[in-house]
Amino acid sequence: MNTGLVFTTNKQSPLYADLKDKLTMTKVSTLAKVRKELFKQEFDFIVVETKKISVILDVVLVAYDLDKEIAVIAFDAPEFHKKIPQVENLYFIPPRRYLENIQEALSFHMSKCRHELQFIYDKKHFASVDRFTFFENAPLGMVLTGTEGNIFYLNQKARYLIGYNEEQRILRRYVDIPHDVHKQLSAASCDLEETYELVKVVDSETYITLRQQPVFDNKELIGFVFFLEDASEKHEQTTQIQKEKEKFERLTGRLNEVLLHELDTNAYNVSYFQRKLDLEIRHTHKEQVAAVLFYFALPKLDTSVSAPLQKKDIVSEATGFLIEQFPDPYIVGHVDNGHWLVITQGDFLNIKDEIHVIEEQFASFIDELTRKLKIEKKITVVSQVITDLRKYSSSVELFHELGIG
Repeated sequence: MNTGLVFTTNKQSPLYADLKDKLTMTKVSTLAKVRKELFKQEFDFIVVETKKISVILDVVLVAYDLDKEIAVIAFDAPEFHKKIPQVENLYFIPPRRYLENIQEALSFHMSKCRHELQFIYDKKHFASVDRFTFFENAPLGMVLTGTEGNIFYLNQKARYLIGYNEEQRILRRYVDIPHDVHKQLSAASCDLEETYELVKVVDSETYITLRQQPVFDNKELIGFVFFLEDASEKHEQTTQIQKEKEKFERLTGRLNEVLLHELDTNAYNVSYFQRKLDLEIRHTHKEQVAAVLFYFALPKLDTSVSAPLQKKDIVSEATGFLIEQFPDPYIVGHVDNGHWLVITQGDFLNIKDEIHVIEEQFASFIDELTRKLKIEKKITVVSQVITDLRKYSSSVELFHELGIG
């Protein structure tokens, strides 16, 4: 049975408990303990549970200093791809089904250490399949290609996933990889490790997750290993979620259109929004939860624009702009002639820190709109953030303070 270290600062690590049930594992929490354990006995691999880049690299350095053939395995994250260089014996795996992924990375690593990968690249498709039983029995599809994408080995799972035909030996003819490997190799600072989600198999309705890892010989790229995982169920779920999202956005957009875009129903809009605001104020008093409200205004709208149709166009376009900036669950209301309020429900997603940016974008939008409508006078934009609605007893009090109505 393989033996390994789990590097974690979490005393109750569920990862360690789960791995310990299936593998021979030892838990450590400091680099000193890593070094001490490596001195005491031999390990096949180290799993780094933290996502701190500096800690991962420190573990790699300590491990490499004591044992150049030990694999260090960490959970993949997007921020790693550009900040961690190509490091020998460091493997990133997805967090789901981690036990299978650890075994997969470990099999690949041990084969590399025994120079079996070099052998198969030297012999290419003349290599004996029997020599690489770990490929054939891997839980994921595995494909070996040259630098140009020419396939010279697939395991049984990969052949099943892509419907392999011996006559077609180019990987791109089977799967719709988003990026061109050839262009990637010609880039000065290319990142050869890539993960492609929901890649479509060309001749079927199957979707796969495809991870690309380079294989080097003395720092010279000699080919790629691709790991394939069936993602058809994930694609169906993603498609369904997207349909539901689009349906919800259409309904929300229609509601905003009815309530906000028509000036002839402005009295109803204000009444509706005031009810929502009063409910939110009462909720903050009752639950002791702070809500945030954003206020935008065009205070000189009446003096700058005299034509009613032009004024209507400006209000309608401006409302649409704010709805885009503050999507659901924000509630956007045009409560007076050129005055807008936005109610937040729960967390406001750091928008508060970006309010000045949104104000600048809003001002630029209004400038462009006035030029389009050939309005000569400049319309200024003002904004305000009210971070706690608990200091108001009702919407009437808040409207009075803002000079609305």
